[in-house]
This record gives sequence, structure tokens and C-alpha cells, in this order.
Amino acid sequence: MNKFVFPRYIKREDAQKVLCGWCGICENPTLEDLEECDDICPQFSQIPDGDVRPVVHSKWIPFPNDGVWDFKCDICHRIIPFGQTPDTMKYCPNCGADMRGGDGNG
Repeated sequence: MNKFVFPRYIKREDAQKVLCGWCGICENPTLEDLEECDDICPQFSQIPDGDVRPVVHSKWIPFPNDGVWDFKCDICHRIIPFGQTPDTMKYCPNCGADMRGGDGNG
């Protein structure tokens, strides 16, 4: 088990839609309805925004370099640092892309 516990982030609007359906004020809330919910449920405006960004997936691309194979990031084209391998580099040190692939873009 991972010794680090990372918080899970959800969009405030998604949480609001779930709670809106639960409280019964509106069955299929629109963004305008959610703005009215802020007046009814002021606790939503007190929830801090998470400092998050979407995960970008990529992969290491092999290429020949003076008789040996090097690897570069498919997004930023940064070469893996000397002594590292694609197995040890789970994230690009330059752009931060998740190099384990996924979501059809890596």
C-alpha cells in the first residue's frame, strides 16, 4: 500500500449537481440553477478550489543516437537523462507528463 495519501478532487459543479438532485430543489440543474443554489446553500462558496491540473499522458519514443538507443518525451521531446531508462522514468522531468500512457494518448 502506498504510504502517501493523495486527496481526490472533484469539480464543485459536479458535487453541487449531486446535492441539488438530493435536496429536490431542482431535478436537472443548469449552471443558472447552481448559481441560485449558492444563495440557498452558501456553504458551497466556502469550499476552496483545489490547486489541480489535468494529467497529461505521454510515452517515451526510442530513437537511434550515435549507435545507441535514446528515448525522448512524445510531448516536449526532452531526452531521458543519462543513466535513466524508460522503466525508471515514470514522469517526464521537463513537462511533467505521466509516461505510463493511458487515455488513448500515450
